[in-house]
Amino acid sequence: MIYAILKVLCRITVWSYFRRIQIDGKDKIPLKGPFIFVANHPSAFMDPIIIASHVRPQIYFIAAGEYVGKGIKGWFLKTFFHMIPVYRPTTRPEETHKNADMFRNCFKHLASRSSLLVFPEGVSKTELKIKPLKTGTARIARGAELEQEMKLGLTIIPIGLNYSNPHQFRSDLYVKIGNPIVVKDFISSDDSAEVTEVQELTAEIEKRIKQCVLHVDTEENESILRKIEAIYSRNLKDELDIEFSDQKREFQVQKEIIQALNYFETYQKSEFESFRNQLNDFFDDLQNLGLHHRGLRSNSRTLQTARTIQMILGFPFFLAGSVLNFVPYMMVELLNRRLKVNETFQGSMILASGLVIYLLWYSTLNITACCLLTPFWWGFAIVPLAYTLGLYASIYLSALQYSRERKNVKQSRVHDQSTINKLLRSQNDLIDRLEQYKTIYLEEKEKITQK
Repeated sequence: MIYAILKVLCRITVWSYFRRIQIDGKDKIPLKGPFIFVANHPSAFMDPIIIASHVRPQIYFIAAGEYVGKGIKGWFLKTFFHMIPVYRPTTRPEETHKNADMFRNCFKHLASRSSLLVFPEGVSKTELKIKPLKTGTARIARGAELEQEMKLGLTIIPIGLNYSNPHQFRSDLYVKIGNPIVVKDFISSDDSAEVTEVQELTAEIEKRIKQCVLHVDTEENESILRKIEAIYSRNLKDELDIEFSDQKREFQVQKEIIQALNYFETYQKSEFESFRNQLNDFFDDLQNLGLHHRGLRSNSRTLQTARTIQMILGFPFFLAGSVLNFVPYMMVELLNRRLKVNETFQGSMILASGLVIYLLWYSTLNITACCLLTPFWWGFAIVPLAYTLGLYASIYLSALQYSRERKNVKQSRVHDQSTINKLLRSQNDLIDRLEQYKTIYLEEKEKITQK
């Protein structure tokens, strides 16, 4: 009961936290379990919340023993949050003997057609990269099938969590569910083949997860990818006619950009380094001037006028949304500033604290409104009203920030027009080079396809 209620509340919170969220591939989850869901792990506690709140089966979580804890806390998390503790040699070497219980619990849940969620990288870090996987998932899967004499029908479901920035409110999330892995296709009852089969199944899991995420080999190339998206994604979306809501096609384009980066880094290294240096210089110049790349975008006078009218007409709704949500918003902000958690946990803490604080705040608003209004049931309208206006206020703030960025560029142009013109020329030159590289890459890709 508690799990079901939390699932609904978490889903509402997730959809409030992100500006855009798209779940792709739910139809790939078979109708009958048991399942082991496996996913990348860029954002600590946020990742299991997102997956558990958006897939149909109830899930038992493999969680680090130091987070599950002991005593009443451990009992509560195990009973109501479905956590199964695992003890890692790197953090709890003295307790690794307890992992035998973890395997037994997993086998029991899978035998009863329940589902598990495992993050096989074994560590959470915010980066566009899949780290080498631990073999635990494959060992659990193989052991569960053999315990049921290969009749369990266990399926492993890969999931890719693709955040634009998991620690930023009103960012984007694209969840890609990949093609399932039928475990008994990779294993046998031959004990001497255990090591080989576990390694092969782990390699297959890693391959399937990589197909569902943006995977960049180095931090430097991840930085290059983000900068290319900043100055070039708008051109690509217009050219390919990609709708704002179509994150699936955006993801496919991002995959292509990563492949193109790998091609140029491998086969045209000097050209790649030249472009990288020019790109970094452009963004360094922006930073030194205190400007944002979005402020350099050109918009028609008609569009600028329309946006100004929207800002004026929308101000009363922004004000109402700000007033109704100011207290919980500031409480979440202050709490997370005080806690000073590791970067990987920032988004998780904002999400979790926001869920509790906003739930209490909206409950208080609802009770107060019901007491003050006649008839009392009108008071129940205050929560959806406050929620909707709060979302609008966040959108309004984003639009206001964009207006400030454009205003900063205009002011800089008045004081130093030559510098702004230089930035614009540099940006246009970078876009021209990207257009040339796109043509070269697509031609090379076509040649490879025809072979």
